[in-house]
Amino acid sequence: MNCLSINISGARSIHKRVWIKKLCNKHKINFLSIQETKLVNVDLVMVHSFWGNVSCSYFFLSFSWCFGGILVIWDPDYFSQKRVFVSDWYVAVEGDWLPSRRNMLFTSVHAPQGVDCKEFFGINYCIVMGDFNVVRYDMERLGSYYHPSATRNLMISLITLI
Repeated sequence: MNCLSINISGARSIHKRVWIKKLCNKHKINFLSIQETKLVNVDLVMVHSFWGNVSCSYFFLSFSWCFGGILVIWDPDYFSQKRVFVSDWYVAVEGDWLPSRRNMLFTSVHAPQGVDCKEFFGINYCIVMGDFNVVRYDMERLGSYYHPSATRNLMISLITLI
């Protein structure tokens, strides 16, 4: 799985788009997240200027007065989209990672930069919480079997999030 997340600080420059396209080709990127596009709309020609003229799917959240815009692009041979969740400051795409047949959630975030917008934004931290049905130590598990590999995999995933 090769993913690239980049803040482009404006996508109008052909040089930036060509640079990102070269990165995608060189590193065989399967999922690309571009923050701060500063674009109001995007068409397939613009998407291909980042990705290349190969098969792709995408979702675009446009620029607004306090938000820079997000464009996510993926290879449909690797990722099959099920749902998209959108806010003023993020795009989350849920689907199946086809090589491993695992359900994935990719989230691209672009918080506002200006102080006045941050107050409007109202969020200082992002916290992931839930019942992952995994414990850290064998002694914490009562009445069921302890899976050390599940604990190790979850801890690696959570550290990656940080």
